[in-house]
Amino acid sequence: MNSVLPNPFELFKKKEKENLENKDANNDKINKDNFKRKPKYFVLPLTIAFSILFFISVFIYYVMNTFLYKNISTERYTNVPTKDGEKNDFWYLFRSKVLENRFWTFVILWGVVVFINIFMLSEVFKIKEPVNILTITSILFITIVGSTFFIIGNIPSLVEVFENTFGYFIINKFFGLKDTMKNIFKTKQFDKTVDGEDSKFEMPFNILITPFDIPKFNDMFDALPKESDGETDFYLNPDLKEDELEDVRKNILKLVFIKNNVGHFTWIYVASIITILATINTML
Repeated sequence: MNSVLPNPFELFKKKEKENLENKDANNDKINKDNFKRKPKYFVLPLTIAFSILFFISVFIYYVMNTFLYKNISTERYTNVPTKDGEKNDFWYLFRSKVLENRFWTFVILWGVVVFINIFMLSEVFKIKEPVNILTITSILFITIVGSTFFIIGNIPSLVEVFENTFGYFIINKFFGLKDTMKNIFKTKQFDKTVDGEDSKFEMPFNILITPFDIPKFNDMFDALPKESDGETDFYLNPDLKEDELEDVRKNILKLVFIKNNVGHFTWIYVASIITILATINTML
């Protein structure tokens, strides 16, 4: 019985063809993965994630600091030492409340950043490792955001960088800073008339809000001149009565409180974004 033996060269060619097909399939898969991993395809998801982080962070700061402001606005604290040695400066009265406020803000933000990282890496980057994501996010969050909390808490001048820029813009644009300051302060030089007509120049009293900070607020407000003393051209409106002055004090304190928290928020928001990007870079 005749039998046909297989041609070894044909088997070799067949195997080589299969290898080439597998290699092409793998190359297509790699190219497809690289195509999907190009940075431009993650711009939209990251923008959405940062927007969500922004609005949630704003809400957290609003809720947490509403309670803190109620305590601060009802207490006439001062940094000037009293004769009987009573400790009624800002940090003595509110240190525990401020630290508690910052601690819970830190914890809630940590939860938000962890959620965003797990969602982004799982749904966008297809990395299903929630435990690793949680661990890396926590380490980076404590390192980056935690150190930011500590540094700006001990160096208030760093908060002023954003407090008197972004913070000033916010209260001037949305909280009626111009009208508030215009009704509170008067100026001797520019209240004069020119040729029998009122001067059309408006003194920009808005800028007077920038030297105020929360710890020394009451001391600075009490030191404001009640009339022109020859050294300073601006002074408090003499038409304001005593009870009206107290309302004025609270209004200015509220504006100072808002701009201070905008400055603090800006630092923490930027640190949170860096944490998210660092986590994604580590996991990829």
